[in-house]
Amino acid sequence: KQWYTQSTGSSGINAEYGGLNRCLGIPDLVNSGFSIVVGAGIFVITPVLTANTTGPAVTISYLIAGLAALVSALTYAELAARFAGIGSAYLYVYYVLGELAAGAIGISMIIEWMIGLASLIKSLSIYTDTLILNGTIIAWESDKLAMNVPFMTKYVDLFALLILLLCGALNLWGVKQTVVVSAICNVVVVVSLVLVIIMGFIKGSTDNWFHAVPDETGYGEGGYFPYGLSGVFTGASLAYFSYGGFDAIACLGCEAGTHKKISLPP
Repeated sequence: KQWYTQSTGSSGINAEYGGLNRCLGIPDLVNSGFSIVVGAGIFVITPVLTANTTGPAVTISYLIAGLAALVSALTYAELAARFAGIGSAYLYVYYVLGELAAGAIGISMIIEWMIGLASLIKSLSIYTDTLILNGTIIAWESDKLAMNVPFMTKYVDLFALLILLLCGALNLWGVKQTVVVSAICNVVVVVSLVLVIIMGFIKGSTDNWFHAVPDETGYGEGGYFPYGLSGVFTGASLAYFSYGGFDAIACLGCEAGTHKKISLPP
C-alpha cells in the first residue's frame, strides 16, 4: 500500500529541512530563477537550432517553447505552494502515486540534470578556451587525450572537469554565495543578449528571409521557413531545453526566508 498512496501529513519527506540556512529573499529567488531559465542553454541550443532545424523561424520556435515553459512554471508554482518540502517533481509524484513511481521520476530527474550539466559545462569549456586561450587547451587535449570510442567525445576534456569542480565547490561554499556569483553571471548574460540583439539589428537583413538556399548546402529550402512547419515544431521541442530547471527553482523554496513577504511556503 505504501507504494501507491502517501499521506501529505505523515511523510518523512515533509519533515523539517535539517539545518538548511533559510537565507534567500525574493530578489535571490528571482535571480536564481533567471539564471536557471535564461542560462547557457540559449547560447548552446540557438546556433545549432537555427542552422539545422528552424532557420530564421527559430523566433517562432522559441515563442512556442516559451508558452509551454510558462504553463510549466505556473504548474510548478501551484504544486510548490501545495506540497511544502524538498524534492520538486519527485515529491509531488511521491504524494500522489507513491514510492515506486517517485523513484522512477527521481532517476529521470538525475539523468536530466546530468545530460544538461554535461552539455553546458562542455560548451562553457569550448567557449572559454576559444575566446581567451585561442583554442590552446582543445588542441592539447585533442592531441594528448584523444579517444576512439563510438558515441563518446573525441577527447577527454580536463578543462571542463575543472570548471565542474569549481562550480561544485561554489555550491558547497553556501547558497547565498552561489546566488551572488549567479547574479554576476546574470549581468554578463543580459549584456551578451542585448549585444547580440543590437548587432542583429545592425548587421542582419530581412532579405535573408526570402532567399532560396542551394540544395547542396543541406540547410533547407531557404526563406523564413527553410525546414517547413515541422522544423518549427521540432525546434520548439529542442528550444524548451533552454527554459528547463523549474524543479530546481521549486526546491529553492526550502532555503527561502520565512518573512511574511516571502510568498513560498515556510
